Amino acid sequence: MANGGLFWIFGIFFKPLSNEFGWSRGELSLVNTAFLMAYAPGAILWGKVADRFGPRQVLWLASLMVLAGYLGSSRIDTRTPLVLYYALMGLGTSATLSLPVATVQRWFEKKRGLMLGIVAAGTGIGALVFAPLTSRLIFSYEWRNAYIIIGIILSLWLAMGAYLMAHSPEAKGLLPYGAKESSVSPASPAPESKNEIRTRQALKTKAFWSLAALHILTFTSTLFFPTHLVPLATDRGVSAAFAAQALGLLGAMGVPGRVLMGAVADRIGWMKSIAIVNFMAASTILGLIFVEAPWMLYVFVIIFGFFNGGNMALLSGTVALFFGFVSLGELLGYTLAISVLAGSGSPLLGGLVYDMAGNYQPFLFFALACFLTGGVYSLMLKAPNTKSSP
Repeated sequence: MANGGLFWIFGIFFKPLSNEFGWSRGELSLVNTAFLMAYAPGAILWGKVADRFGPRQVLWLASLMVLAGYLGSSRIDTRTPLVLYYALMGLGTSATLSLPVATVQRWFEKKRGLMLGIVAAGTGIGALVFAPLTSRLIFSYEWRNAYIIIGIILSLWLAMGAYLMAHSPEAKGLLPYGAKESSVSPASPAPESKNEIRTRQALKTKAFWSLAALHILTFTSTLFFPTHLVPLATDRGVSAAFAAQALGLLGAMGVPGRVLMGAVADRIGWMKSIAIVNFMAASTILGLIFVEAPWMLYVFVIIFGFFNGGNMALLSGTVALFFGFVSLGELLGYTLAISVLAGSGSPLLGGLVYDMAGNYQPFLFFALACFLTGGVYSLMLKAPNTKSSP
């Protein structure tokens, strides 16, 4: 849920900041690009640390980074400090997706797709809760105080989640749910040397880079929307309050998408499921391009949110599918880092496209092509045959 808030609410601050300081959409989009560029190396760093020491301490540190970033953002008067504070928040946010996703996969052998979908659904719930809440706070208390209040809420929420996190069932002398082995020895996170060997081996394989390419196609398209959906909606005559609700709904529809598509993946296979969600996401963007009526925005967020949410959960699960659980946190970190870094230019590119063309249509065509390519490409990929793959 904290991840959903951190990723999705910058778009709510977009027009208030632009109106106060006179920044163009391209200039202001650089802020979220800095957030994503800091997210990328952080995903690798925190995955490596968590594989060695467990996720709890990392997530506590992330909560402090989030708090510092939001409090600092409330005091800015120029764009450079805002860019730096968002980079700090990006570094903290990079721990909030890969570590819980890696942890839950260690706890379940049966129904892993469903459980992964439930945990990943927190991102959508967070968007549903924090997007309209942020809009209301900006309306009632202006954007500076909204930054302070949201920062406190998100950091405390993240800290509570960290407190409840346990690295693996083996560390408690337990078996993963549905495991068939009759014995298990208590274990702590895997030794650093074993993780490093496994990670180096995976990074040298064609399978890893093929999987990373699939992630890139999705993230390059998706990372545009948290920044630009609200401006796009208000451009089409939707009020700021309803646009914020639409942004929250986009994230919220990912909740059933993550859960149901995770269950579908358990039945028909992960790669077929990824192809389905990519093709459906492409079809909804096609509608958004050619129908500019305000009602189309709500059709878009409902359908696209469902299938894109499922896509996020399924992509996270493919890392374990391809490479097993040894060094899973670090491998997830590398995969997310590569894809987020590649997609970090999407907010900036979208803003620049708007500044030059006066609308977002050229970028939407680009996103459509990415999803279509991702759907075809996913059908071409097969998990390598390894004993550690689930």
